[in-house]
Amino acid sequence: MCFSASLFSARISVFLAGLVTLLSPKGNPSFLSGAQSKTVLELEDLLCSKTRIKILKLLLSAGQLNTTEIAKRVDANYEKARGHLDVLEDEGIVQKTLFGSRIRFYKLNEQSAKTQALKTLLKLWSEP
Repeated sequence: MCFSASLFSARISVFLAGLVTLLSPKGNPSFLSGAQSKTVLELEDLLCSKTRIKILKLLLSAGQLNTTEIAKRVDANYEKARGHLDVLEDEGIVQKTLFGSRIRFYKLNEQSAKTQALKTLLKLWSEP
């Protein structure tokens, strides 16, 4: 059991180092530059919310859902869910499709490198 936990921890560490490199400007993982610090803070801000992570997991498993359904499934009110979805959309991680002027459907943005990195992290994290 300890061996698999250590192996899992090592895999996560390697993945996170790659994720920081991917999301950093010009692929430079140096923590000494101001631009890098800003990127790391943005990543921390993105992943600091349990609701946001629940939304990412939900969209990964369900595909495309409307705001009301997302809010219901992650146990959040509509405005809170929409705020988190706006953050994810601003980062290019989710895409919004409007039906009429009020109905919003969201799905993961498969073209985004950030989305691909987060999908890998979520899948790796959920492995036994």
